[in-house]
Amino acid sequence: MLHAVKRPIVCIAGKLHPGENPGMSKTAHMVEVGVRLRMAIEALGLSQAAVARAFDGVTAPKLGNWLRGDHYPDEYFVKQFCDRYGITADWIYRGVVSGVSGDAADALWKAERELQAAQSEPAHRAAEKLS
Repeated sequence: MLHAVKRPIVCIAGKLHPGENPGMSKTAHMVEVGVRLRMAIEALGLSQAAVARAFDGVTAPKLGNWLRGDHYPDEYFVKQFCDRYGITADWIYRGVVSGVSGDAADALWKAERELQAAQSEPAHRAAEKLS
């Protein structure tokens, strides 16, 4: 069942879409797409191996290339992945969460918060060492 998200979601992607950030390179955008795809896979409790097996034409090395941002994911894969798991292409490519099913949106919100905390952890430790 799809339902609306009942809390605001802070999205890291507002600055990530090349059209919204003219200074972002295609390479940087591919990396951000890979980060969001990885975040979706982990938030859904899936393994990379399970995802690769679940979709025709997707191999573990190919999926790894997408997750690292070496290449954009195949459009057909993105469509199938989104249809199956309630994620949207807008989330994968732009980080826009509207339209994502409620349960998936909640899982993405949690994963995004964990990623932000992990990214800020080294900064906090460095600040503590300076004080």
